[in-house]
Amino acid sequence: MIFREILALGKSFVSTGILLIILSAIFSSSIHVLSNTLGDYAYFTILIGIILTIVGSKK
Repeated sequence: MIFREILALGKSFVSTGILLIILSAIFSSSIHVLSNTLGDYAYFTILIGIILTIVGSKK
């Protein structure tokens, strides 16, 4: 039961990271502060999401 919840949490982290990558590409500007911050956070959330998905998929 807890593995399903961890799997769902991992999938939500991955989808949030993908959405943040899209937003950082849209809001890229000449300063690049917002896009770099969003990009770094997006890669971190995708990494955490992949780890949680791997842990949640084990039975």
